[in-house]
Amino acid sequence: MLFKTKQVYSHVSTSTDSAFDKLVEDITSNKSKIWTYSDVHESYLLHGGKGCRKAILANLQKHFTDNLIVFSAPGLSSLLVFRDTDRSVFKVLDDNDDDGMIQNISKAILKECIHLVHNTDEYTIRVDKQTGIDFVSATLMSLLESLSDDSRFKLPSITIGNIITSAVTNQPTPFQVGLGITLGKKSLIQQFHDLGICCSYDEVLRFKASAAVAASSETRLTGIQSSSICMVQAIADNFDANIASPNGLKSTHALALLMTQVCPNTEDSQEDSKIK
Repeated sequence: MLFKTKQVYSHVSTSTDSAFDKLVEDITSNKSKIWTYSDVHESYLLHGGKGCRKAILANLQKHFTDNLIVFSAPGLSSLLVFRDTDRSVFKVLDDNDDDGMIQNISKAILKECIHLVHNTDEYTIRVDKQTGIDFVSATLMSLLESLSDDSRFKLPSITIGNIITSAVTNQPTPFQVGLGITLGKKSLIQQFHDLGICCSYDEVLRFKASAAVAASSETRLTGIQSSSICMVQAIADNFDANIASPNGLKSTHALALLMTQVCPNTEDSQEDSKIK
């Protein structure tokens, strides 16, 4: 629950308010208690007080000065806590404790990023929200989403999260690999990689080599289906590769085959989104 410290600036004179004096005695004798606004007002009325609720709180803050902290949250009764009481139940952090809070959050994010392990034997070639979210620390994602309620900030926050995950783990996330494959052009990939947004161009080359090997061993990855579905076109030709040498041994005679098939109304399946 998020509470905010509350300051009330209006107050009334308490020089002749005996009910307020008795209320102060009750609170002083039981500082370890976490007083609610309702408890304070009820105690004040029991002692015969007739002042308004806001005036009571203002006078209490004036009387106890900085030792009294008032926390408020929408829809809930305010809480009154003293700085010099036992903090085992309710811990109050001073302004100079902000650095410690930041350190705790960063440690949580670091720990979660390290445990985000992905299968390095597969490449993800699709870029979507779920792929991005799967490899972002939950704490980091909550922190980024709290910065803006605008739905348009969702994708940028996922991208930022993947950049941080990559920096912590020292390897690209599947989301970043997918972005690199989508960009395709070497110059663009290098520019975005320098910014930490996508994987390196070397990683894209590794994907291409892996895709070629996978396609040669798995027919479904070549995109060629049965000829009963639609026509298969094949072109074959031979060629000589000669390298000038005194004995002519550095030469080869090879055969190349190009096979294509274009089937109307076909879509890539989700299963084809990963190349082993």
